[in-house]
Formats: sequence, C-alpha cells, structure tokens
Amino acid sequence: MPPCPPRRSWPAALLLAAGFLPSVALAGSVAVPPLIASGVDAKQTHNLTSLIASELDFMSEFEGSKYLTSKPAGFGASCLGSGGCLGKVASGAGSSATIAGAVSRKSGQLDFYLVYAEGSAIVRTKEFALEDSPSALADGISAHVRELVTGQSRKAAAAAASGKVNDDAFEDPYEDDSFVVAAPVSRRIPTNSGGGSNELDDFEFDPEEDARKRAEEEERARIAAVEARQRQEAEARRQREAEEEERRRAALLLARQQEEERAAQQQEDESFEDFDLAFGGGVVSVDEAQDAARRQEEEEERRRAAAVAAAPRRDSSSSSRSPSRLKEDPDRFDEPRRYDDLDGPSSSNSRDRRSSNDTARVDRGSSSSRGGRSSSDDVSPRVTLTPHFGYSYFQSFNFITYGGELGILPTENLELLAGIDVYSTRREVPIELQEQGYPPYTWNSILPFNFGAVYKFSGRLRPYIGGDVLLIPGLVQGEGGLGTGLRVRTGLDYYVTDNFGLNANLAVGFLAGKSLEAVDPDGDTSGVTPQFTVGTVFAF
Repeated sequence: MPPCPPRRSWPAALLLAAGFLPSVALAGSVAVPPLIASGVDAKQTHNLTSLIASELDFMSEFEGSKYLTSKPAGFGASCLGSGGCLGKVASGAGSSATIAGAVSRKSGQLDFYLVYAEGSAIVRTKEFALEDSPSALADGISAHVRELVTGQSRKAAAAAASGKVNDDAFEDPYEDDSFVVAAPVSRRIPTNSGGGSNELDDFEFDPEEDARKRAEEEERARIAAVEARQRQEAEARRQREAEEEERRRAALLLARQQEEERAAQQQEDESFEDFDLAFGGGVVSVDEAQDAARRQEEEEERRRAAAVAAAPRRDSSSSSRSPSRLKEDPDRFDEPRRYDDLDGPSSSNSRDRRSSNDTARVDRGSSSSRGGRSSSDDVSPRVTLTPHFGYSYFQSFNFITYGGELGILPTENLELLAGIDVYSTRREVPIELQEQGYPPYTWNSILPFNFGAVYKFSGRLRPYIGGDVLLIPGLVQGEGGLGTGLRVRTGLDYYVTDNFGLNANLAVGFLAGKSLEAVDPDGDTSGVTPQFTVGTVFAF
C-alpha cells in the first residue's frame, strides 16, 4: 500500500492558493501612465513606457494595456505610494489595474521602480537596475514586468511548468487558521537598487511649474518663428535689390555698347567722306588739322550725350535731360557734318551755335511752364465742361437733377462757372383734377440757372470751394414768377488724363420766391435747398 501523502493544513492551502492567484487571468485592461523621469530625456522615457505597455499587451492576465501618452491630472511621484491615487488613474482610463513607476539615470545604468495596483490596492512593487543599452533594456524590462504582475521570476515559472515543486514550500509551521493576506504599502519609494537614497525626492510634480515651462517653450518657439520669418524677408529683400542692381548695370552696359557701335559706324562712314579723290592726278586734298579738331570735338559731344543718357534718373529735373529730351532737340548732340566747304565751321562758331540752341530750349521750357503744364501732376485747363446728375430737395419736394456747367479759368486756380439744371419731381394730382381726366400722378420740372466762381487747388486731384447765384424763371406754370437764391458749394475734380476727369459736388443754398405759395399752399415762400451731384469733366 503506497504511503499516504502528508496532511496539509487549511492555512497552508489558502496561502498556496493566494500565491497562485496573480497568475490567473484577470478581467479588464491595465492603465500605464508615463514613467516619472529624472536625468532621462523625454524621448527615451516615452520609449521605456511604450516597452512596458507592449509587454503587458502580450500577457494573458489582462485584456490589453492603455498607454496614457500624457500624465493624468494630479499624477506625480507621491502617487506611486498611494493606492487611492493609482485607483483614480485606473478609473480615469477605464481600466481595472494600473502599472506605474519611475526611472532615473545613475552611473551608466537606469534605476527602475514599478508599482502594480488593482483598483485602489497596491499588489506588488518592483525595484531593479538595467544597463542603458537597447538589448539590455528590451530583455530586462520584459522579465521584470512579468515578475511584477505574476510574482514569479522566470526561473520559478520554468520550474513550475516542468512539474518540479519543492515540498518544503507546502510546510506550514503554524497551524493557526486565522491569517490575513495583504500587500505591503510602502510610504517610502526607493529608487537606488544599490542602496542609497530611500525616497523619490527628485520626482516631485508641480502642475503650475509644468504649465509655466510649457508656456516658456511656446514663447521661445513663437520668437524663433518670428525671427526666421524676418530673416527670410531680409534675404528676399537683399535678393531683390541685387537683381535690380544687376538689371541697372546690364542696361548701362547695353547703352554703352550701342553708343560705341554708333560711334564706330559713324567713324567708318567719315573715313569715306573726308577724302576728295582725284583719279586723274592721283592727289588727295584734305585739311587734316581742322578735320581732326572737328572729329575730336564731335567725339566729346557724343561722349557727354552718352553719359547723360546712361545716368540713372534721380528726379524730375534729371528726367528732363533724358533721351526723350534728346529726341526733342537732336541737333544738340548729333549735329550733322557739312562737307560743302572743306574748311568747315570753326570751333568758336560751333560753340556759338550750341549756345543759341541752349537758349532756345530754355525759352521753350519757360513757355511750357507758363502754360501750366510743367509736370504731369499739375493739370491747369483753360476751359472745362462738366455734365452731371444728382439729387436735391426743397421743403416737401424731392428732385432728380441733371444738367451741366461751363467753366473758364482766367488764372490757374480761379474758375468762373455758368450752368443750367433740370429739377424734376413726381407730384400727386388733386382729386378734383383727377375727376377732370388728369392722371393720379404727374412729373413737373423747373430750370434753375446758376452763376458763380470757385477756387481750385493745383494738381491732378483738385479740391475746390466757392459759391454761386440761383435764378429760376417760370417757377409756376401759367403764372410766371421768379425764384432766386444763394448757395455755397464744395467738391473736387480728379483728372484721369490731362483732358478728362471725374467730378463730385455738394452745394447748400437758400431759395426764395413769392410764387412758391402757388406750388405748395402748405409750404413757405423760402427755404433751404441742398444738392449733390456727380459727373465727368472735359478740359480744353
């Protein structure tokens, strides 16, 4: 008969069952907040936390892991020793368990401290150190995370899988059936596996400090972006200036080349004209001294003309000496040679002729200035015609107005005006007239004449101010009558070209007439009448 197995007490059986409980598959997922780091950069901390979460995904004890990419609110170093804090992390992530921890760099190694909690109860803690290399971290973290969750090392797990169990593990020297199984909760969080500091003082988490640092980083990033944009704009501006300078130099070089080609062509032409060949006697008749003097003087004139044409335009005065001015007076720089007299004009005669040409140009410029057209922005017409239309009202009447004005400028800024307008209004016909066959509404018109003057400022945009007199003959149909009034006016002319522009005018006047009572029995014989018009200006 085989020997009976030794009697196992109930406390020992329960302890055995409690030892194997963590290896049973648990329901729900496990939350993995970011490791609290000291001396480890953010990228490596993220990789280490991801490695822990990946290992948990392959463990049968959980349905999966939830890697929290950002720290939960209130999560810090002190939370690693608080079951209530870890429970809040798990419930916030919708998980039933939490694995959190801290990592620090010391002497070429990484010290880890991990905590495993189910709900608000801390089940197990694990402290270990690994070499700071990818292979050592990949193998070591996997083994320590599994030991943290199951409570067994790889060696013990392999022995259990092979069926080799130490009988001494079931011996229980205590026969007391009352026992309590509880996981120790440490108030101190050791971080040095070699024995050193016993508290995780380096991992205090201050939300305000973290927010301040984020704000500083954002401000630095914004300043860097602004500086980069300014550098780009400055570089683009320098590039544009360099391109403009290159174009200017190319234009100057082209002008010089063209001038040299013209001078060479003219010299070549002169080589055939400076000689009088006599085939009969074979004698060449040339006054070499005078001809050389003339050529030298003409060459200097051409060089001065080329320098003036190639010089950059700086202001309006220099533009008056541009190539367009050369076209206006071609004999200034390119005076044709005369060969009917071999002696030719002397140098003094040439200078006298140039002086007379300069005087003529000054006279033409002066006459142009006296004509009021010294620049493109100084528009000074002598006669203007301004058709316009607009709106006006008088007492209870609203008028649509249309007409025109003729202006004469005895001076540059004073303009005398005379005009006529048609004021049309739609009126309701009285009932007694409607019974006689008149329509319910009718249009009536009056023809005011105006005479006055305005002062206009110089320029292409010409504001003005002035006044005029109103005369309205035939105010009341069939009864005659005369309406008179005075008004002040202001407005402006904008010349699109020298002879065409746009006009806007505003006038406010006082109109009176005894016949106005016949027009509107309820109205007065006088009143204020404004008018606003827009139109076009034709200048001659």
